[in-house]
Amino acid sequence: MRFYQRLLARDEDEAATVVERSREELGPVGIVDHILVPALALVVQHRSENEVTDEDARFMLDVIAETGQTVGMPDAGARRALPVVVGLAARNTVDQLVLEMMQVVIGAKNMHVIPGDQTAEQALRHTLELKPEIVCLVALSPTRSSEIRNLCRRIRSARRDAKILVLRPHVEEEDLPRTVQRLKDAGADAVVTTTKDAVAWFDELQPEAMSAPEDSDLGAPHGSGNSSLTALR
Repeated sequence: MRFYQRLLARDEDEAATVVERSREELGPVGIVDHILVPALALVVQHRSENEVTDEDARFMLDVIAETGQTVGMPDAGARRALPVVVGLAARNTVDQLVLEMMQVVIGAKNMHVIPGDQTAEQALRHTLELKPEIVCLVALSPTRSSEIRNLCRRIRSARRDAKILVLRPHVEEEDLPRTVQRLKDAGADAVVTTTKDAVAWFDELQPEAMSAPEDSDLGAPHGSGNSSLTALR
């Protein structure tokens, strides 16, 4: 991957050029799915294998985060009459970045991102306090499977009528059917592996199909108050 290779070489200008040259072909969602998320996965993999240092990994995450701020669609207004989506990531900086890239792509008016500086218990409590109608859970790391299933169970127990979408990028193809089934057994309504499919799932939801409980605290759009895409700069 040329983008990742440019990051390894600490060539920010060339890395930015790779993204810009792909913008017309891929569009915002394609840049996230085909350039930025794969780069994040490689950072995680290579750091775990000690192929890159902490300093190099931090540099690459910074550049990916900055790039993620540039991929949004400027006309991304509220998506029809659907409620605001509450986004919750597994407790990992990389997971948070993937979630916030999705927020940038679909528009801050459409997603309230739970800040990444909270503990897992605080983040879940924050999510449930908002009484969400739609929740998007994100975990890039394959080691987060049990954590994301537990979140599904607890959200489903507290919000019986909520819609729960799980974004699990880079699941091995042979493991995907089992992963999907286990997450659905835990309470997820749908499981996707790309931002493109996540956005399509949101767009397919019909407002009349939502229960629209009166106790929801997300009647008005919210943004993320503590974005990792900003904090990592």
